[in-house]
Amino acid sequence: MNNGNHFVSVICPCYNHGKYLAEAILSVISQTEKNWEMIIVDDGSTDNSVEVIKSYCRRDSRIKLFQHEGCVNKGLAETLKLGIEKAQAQWLVFLESDDMITPDYLSEKIEVINRYPQVNLIFNDVEMFGEQSVIEKYKSYY
Repeated sequence: MNNGNHFVSVICPCYNHGKYLAEAILSVISQTEKNWEMIIVDDGSTDNSVEVIKSYCRRDSRIKLFQHEGCVNKGLAETLKLGIEKAQAQWLVFLESDDMITPDYLSEKIEVINRYPQVNLIFNDVEMFGEQSVIEKYKSYY
């Protein structure tokens, strides 16, 4: 699309994140930009992840569930590859199944695309949240 309202595919790999998925999905549903699809690829979860995903797929046709053949675990690289293959949009956004995006996240990215049409990649800072001990352990790697 070249009308200033770009279509975006949000690719969300998932492995046993059933307890976080609702927040990740709701952060996409809550976007001020409404021209998106959410591709959730389950990587052989053994928890309730698939049930959570299916419940949101029934509520919003923009949310789609894909699984590896045989519902097996193939790892992050193969899971992302499947998500990219299934995506319909020109622009891809990657969202981990235990993360969230702010309500204006997609609209801000689209504003950058419109302002700088030669851009091929957009990235941003992250804000850590969750259990403090886990955050401190993660920060120690950087």
